[in-house]
Amino acid sequence: MKKNIISIIDTFTNKEFTGNPAAVYHMFENKSNSWMQNFAAEMNLSETAFLKKKTYNYWYLKWFTPKTEVDLCGHGTLASAHYLWSQNLISQNDVIKFNTNSGILECVKDKKYIYMYFPLLKSININPIIDLSESLGKKPEFIRKTKWDLIAIYKNYQDVINLVPKFNKLKKFSTRGVIVTAPGNKNYNFFARFFAPNLRINEDYVTGSIYCSLAPYWSKRLGLTNMTAYQASERTGIIRLKVSDNKVRIGGQAKTIIIGKSI
Repeated sequence: MKKNIISIIDTFTNKEFTGNPAAVYHMFENKSNSWMQNFAAEMNLSETAFLKKKTYNYWYLKWFTPKTEVDLCGHGTLASAHYLWSQNLISQNDVIKFNTNSGILECVKDKKYIYMYFPLLKSININPIIDLSESLGKKPEFIRKTKWDLIAIYKNYQDVINLVPKFNKLKKFSTRGVIVTAPGNKNYNFFARFFAPNLRINEDYVTGSIYCSLAPYWSKRLGLTNMTAYQASERTGIIRLKVSDNKVRIGGQAKTIIIGKSI
């Protein structure tokens, strides 16, 4: 029997020890959800992706935080696609199809970037929320809501960079997390950060899935289809975005840090 393979891959970066690290576990045998959850807790990264082959370019993919399974994960998907291409398990010119809890997600690549085609998520304006400003550290201009997250929108990107949230107090405001965002500078169209203490992730370094809702919002506000976002966490990341009618193309780079055999 083939040995299962584990790798750690830094995503939304081309340089080691930056971007968002994800573990990718390549399974050659079935594992239960409880086993995968325990393994993800052992890895203790923001996400561990579990891959199992169905056919040549069609793979099952699940994602777990140290606490729970999630329905959509950008950097875990990027890491998984990078693993398959970098290990020559898929031809460089072929499309990868991942069967996930959010449906079939496709990935393609060019000479520089991997592109993920994710569902577009709508957000709506909501009224101010008591205590949210205190928990974030500064009052936002507007608040929006998606099916998973709150979005706090600030006037200036420095506001986003300088926030020092009270993470325990943020837990009550959404099932998944709180996104903060603001218009960008001459280099980036907008800035963002993501806080998810409910998932045992006080701040995620770079979060592909939040751009499913941020990209359509900023596309409409800025009048742009193609954008570059900057996630201003401790390890920072750069995200290339393109918005269509019902999809968001999320582009990034990745770098393998560790690869080896596992149980």
